[in-house]
Amino acid sequence: MRRDKPVRYIKAWTSAVHDPKIYRLTFAERGIWWSALLLSGFASDVPGMFVVNDEPMSMREICNDLHCKTPADERAVADAFRKFTTSELMTIDDWGYTILNWSKWQAEYNRETADESAARVRRWRAKRKAERAADGAPPPNVHAIRGHKGGAP
Repeated sequence: MRRDKPVRYIKAWTSAVHDPKIYRLTFAERGIWWSALLLSGFASDVPGMFVVNDEPMSMREICNDLHCKTPADERAVADAFRKFTTSELMTIDDWGYTILNWSKWQAEYNRETADESAARVRRWRAKRKAERAADGAPPPNVHAIRGHKGGAP
C-alpha cells in the first residue's frame, strides 16, 4: 500500500443504509463494502478503482491492505467482492475492480470549498463569542453540554 501519499477523505451519504444493494448484504459484507470504499479512496491511484502504479491490485494485495488476519478473512473478502460484482456495486475487467457510481459514493474533495467552510465556522464562532461577551454571559461549559464533568467522556 502506498503510505507516502496525502490522506484523502471520502464522503458517504447516510441514506446508503436504505439502499437495497447495501442492505441486502450481510453485516460482514457491509463491513467489507465500506472498507473497500475506504481502501479505494486511500490506497488507489485512481479513486473508485483498485489500481496502484498503473497496475490492478490483486485480491491478495487488497486483502493485505484490508488487514485480513486469516485465510477465512481472505475468503470472505474474495466472496464479498464476487457478490459486489453480481450485485452491480463493482465491475471487474483488465484494470481490476472498479466501484460503480463512484461519484454517488464519493464526491471529489474541493480544498478551496473546505477552507471557505472552515473560515465561515471560525467567523460564526468569533461572532457568538463576542455576543456572549457583550451580554456578560460566561462561555458555554462544554463538559455540562456533553453531560460529563471532565476527563474522557
